[in-house]
Formats: sequence, structure tokens, C-alpha cells
Amino acid sequence: MTARRKSWMSRNDVSVIDLVLIVGVGGGIASWVLAPARVATVVELSAWADSHTGLVTGVVVVVIALVVGRFAATWGPVRVSREAAQWALSGPASRVPVLARRAAASVIVATTVSLGAAGAAVLVMPSHVWILMPLGAGAGLVGVGAAYAAQLSRDSRVGGRRPRRTAWSPGRLHRRTFAPRDGYAGAVGLAVTMMDGSWIDDARVTRWKSRKAATAGRLSSGPLSAFVTADLRRLARHPEQLVRWAAWTAVAVLVPIVLEFHHVPLLVSTIAVTCAGNATSGGLKSTSDRALRRAFGVSDAEITAAHCVIPGLATALSALCVGFGVGIGPAAGAVLVVGAVAAVIRRATRPALPYGSPAVTDGVLTGATFQPALLTAQLRGPMLTVVTALIAGRLL
Repeated sequence: MTARRKSWMSRNDVSVIDLVLIVGVGGGIASWVLAPARVATVVELSAWADSHTGLVTGVVVVVIALVVGRFAATWGPVRVSREAAQWALSGPASRVPVLARRAAASVIVATTVSLGAAGAAVLVMPSHVWILMPLGAGAGLVGVGAAYAAQLSRDSRVGGRRPRRTAWSPGRLHRRTFAPRDGYAGAVGLAVTMMDGSWIDDARVTRWKSRKAATAGRLSSGPLSAFVTADLRRLARHPEQLVRWAAWTAVAVLVPIVLEFHHVPLLVSTIAVTCAGNATSGGLKSTSDRALRRAFGVSDAEITAAHCVIPGLATALSALCVGFGVGIGPAAGAVLVVGAVAAVIRRATRPALPYGSPAVTDGVLTGATFQPALLTAQLRGPMLTVVTALIAGRLL
């Protein structure tokens, strides 16, 4: 047992027996809950997907490769902290062993995630287990390998040097990519700790600003049309937002075609439509600064309404794609459009989260401590999404 594992177990007061019991009991419960026969009572392949299993398998493998490659490129397949880069990798010793271990860890994580994604697909396609699992692992390796090759290619051109095609050593990586100043690692940690993904959105915007600069342009004379034009230019400067909108819209359309849910059939599609709308609501989130809003000489409600135009239209278009692509009917489609637009607007216009709100301890059942005001603020938007999915599913 390594020293790191011992320190982790002692820090969390976990013994070897506890670890074995947790793994054994958790694995037994997971195998019972995720049995293919039990999963089939909740979700199974649709009639169309059952007759095109080869195509579905290929799509799953391609999606795994694209998602893993995208996350690897965003995070960086080889990444260390700024402190480690300054104190551990700045000496006379070679930094290749440290970076090689980080690259190996990225490959292991990508392979594990890919196997998990392929295993999720196996739950509804149990007869293809020996096809999906190897192809899923291979897709993960391809994704992280492509991200590493792109990172190495960019860094090899620093200073006008011509890259050598045979140089695959991580020692050729530049500090700007294996130890970036984007704050993404801290944002992910805060998102997990605080259960709030807005930290990642803020880090994404900060990293974009450090790489590109916005260009000034002429806006419309009217204040409301100027805000709409500013939102359109924001989307043009951030093509990643449009890509995420298109990806979530595709998920919302394809999931009901491939899978047949026996309970709450539109839950996944509604969540995907809401995520698509959230990807385009950057301008609406920026209206939380009261001083900035009042500087334009119009009311807060008018500015908020102007910034609602782009995310509202994007969300409605995504919901209409689901309605026409899946054929859910006019009543369910209307509920989906209205509910998803309202959920996106509520999520984007929520105030700052009250992290300092009073805490309450549950002394009856769990003994856990939570903050009711913080939990209520975090559920603003997601709760309406779930309610919309329930109502729209009942109207099918």
C-alpha cells in the first residue's frame, strides 16, 4: 500500500475492512439495481433502434470519442498545478517523468470513463457487451490521444520552431498548457464542493478572455436593440456556446428516438433543451450588476427583457426541434417550449448564491447540516425543468 493511499485512508478514518465492505456492498447493490432485466422496466431501446443496432453502436462509440476528446482538450491531457510547475519542475532535473505520469493518469481516467459510458450503453444493449466495451475503451484512447497530439503540436510551434513529427515526449510541452493560469482546476473543485456549475462557466469565460480580445463595434441607437445586438456579437465571439447549444439540441432530439422511457419520457429531452438554452444565456447572466444596468438610463426590467430575447429564442428553437423531430403533440410541445424558456430565464436571472445563509441540522434522520436558502436558490430553474418534464410527459 502506497504512502498516498495510507494518508488518504487515515485522513478519512477509513480502514481496509471498511473499504472492502464499502466496495463489496456497493458493488452488490449496483449489480442488483443495474441488472438488464430491471433496467428494461425503466428504459429500453426503441423499435427503430432495435432494428438498427449497428448504427446505434457506431454512434455511441463516436460520441464517446468526441466527448472524451473535448474534455481532454479543455482540461489538458497533461496538467499540473502552478505550484508544482514553479517548485518541482523548474529545477535542473528532467520534468519528463512527472509529466509522463500525468499523461498516464489522463489515459487511465479517459479509459475508465469510456468504459463506464460503454457500460451504460450495455445496460440497454446487453447482447453487444463484447463489442461495446472494447470499442468504448478504444474510443477513449483515441480521444485523449488526439487531445495530446493537438497540445503537443501547438506547443512545438512556440518561438517559431518547426515541430518534429517523431517527438512525442511530454518534455516538449510548454508551461502555458501543462500549467495554465485559467483557474479551471479550482473552478471544478468549487463546482463539486458547492454543487454549482456556474463556477465552471465563469472559468470558461475567464480563459477565453485571456486568449482573445473583444473588438469594438458600432451598436444600434436604441438601448434595447443595442443589448440584443451585443448578445449576438457575444455568441459570434464565443462559438463554443453555439456548439454546446447544437450538441444539447441533438441530444434532446436523438434520445427519444433511440430510447423508450416507460416513466417520465421527456425528462432527458427537457433537461437537454434547458442546457441548450443555458449555453446562450451569457448576456442575461451579466444583468446581475445593478450599477451597470442603471448606467444605461433604462429600467432594470427593460434591460432584462432585452437580454431574454436571444436565450428565449434559442431555447424555443431547441424545444421546437424536439417537438417536430420526435412528434410529441401540440399540447406537450407548448408546455415544453414555455416551461424550458421559463426555466432558462429563471436560472440565468437568479441572484448571487447566499453561501452565508443560516444552516439547519437535521437531528431526526440523517444528522446532516444544510442551508435551506442556498438549496432553494440552487434549485431555481432546475426544479421548473423537472416540473415541465413531468407535465409534458403526462400530455403525450
